[in-house]
Amino acid sequence: MRRASALLAAVLALALGGCIVAPPPIPDREVTIELDGHVVRMDLPPTAEVGDPATQVDCATSSVSVSLGDETRGRIVAMTTTAEASCPDEEALNGRVPTWGPEDPLPVDAVPVDVEGAVEAHRFASSYTECTNSCSTMTREVLVAAVDDVAIMLLTRGVDAATFDRWLGSVEID
Repeated sequence: MRRASALLAAVLALALGGCIVAPPPIPDREVTIELDGHVVRMDLPPTAEVGDPATQVDCATSSVSVSLGDETRGRIVAMTTTAEASCPDEEALNGRVPTWGPEDPLPVDAVPVDVEGAVEAHRFASSYTECTNSCSTMTREVLVAAVDDVAIMLLTRGVDAATFDRWLGSVEID
């Protein structure tokens, strides 16, 4: 009898297991990033946390890191660059990344995108390499948006292209 009850319980558990509905995903929320007199607003996961601005950065005039708070340690670095500060020829290696000012030629695969508040904007993928005992290369998604005499640049880490494209649809620059 005990065996029959256990078998019946197992069959019922399997049958009812198909009826459990997963909760809907938690929607993104608007995040505000302040950069050197400019404000970038975009929808990001509710776990996103905006860090403190840094003004002592290489190849940019200001920088703010946004932790996405996910298991991939994903992040977005938002930067402002000018013609004088940008380093489009910088090698993307061990913490150094190229930056593009408002007049710098972009990579040939850069695609124009609409960004509210930007004169023009482009998105593309950029390779980045980190080396310690061995080297690994990853792809980082990039947005460069020209606003007046500066460029606003968003650089990702641990974010796939489809997710970045979804977020780009919400970007507004003031």
